[in-house]
Amino acid sequence: MPPRSTVKSLPPEIKAALDRLLALDDMTIDQLVEHLAQLGADLSRSAVGRYTQNYKQVAAKIKQFKEMSKAFANDLGTAVESDAHQVIVQMLHTMLMRTGMAELENDKPTITPKDLMMLSASIKNLMGSVKDRQVIQEKERILARQAAAKDAASTMKEAGLSAEQIRFWREDFLGVKPKPKET
Repeated sequence: MPPRSTVKSLPPEIKAALDRLLALDDMTIDQLVEHLAQLGADLSRSAVGRYTQNYKQVAAKIKQFKEMSKAFANDLGTAVESDAHQVIVQMLHTMLMRTGMAELENDKPTITPKDLMMLSASIKNLMGSVKDRQVIQEKERILARQAAAKDAASTMKEAGLSAEQIRFWREDFLGVKPKPKET
């Protein structure tokens, strides 16, 4: 097993500073070594160069994963409305990241990009059917509320309530608006 990277052995605050500088991508290896020396880290140019090269590879992979995630999100649709949808999208994102991390570590991914695309299409279909079911359930709730309001109105009329009182209970309290009159 190769020895641990001297850069990875740095105190977390110095390593974080190096990572921030690498993210800016505006310093040479020599400038990075000099800056790290000013922070109290004694690293060789080759150690910083290897770490920089690895950092750039990881950054490129992360950028690629973000683009793939965007593609999946676009394919699934951007309106994630229910908690169930959010969980499904998060699971897909987690699988995507695990696959990407396995690639970064030179391991064989447990799921291929093709599998992820097929899974994405299946999830899109599932989410569409869930949306259809939600629309049907909402229509059923509206019909049930209208039936309850109709029954309540006849009971209130029998109890002697005025038309204005019945309108209040039906429209304002139950939220059932009268159907528009056809002309």
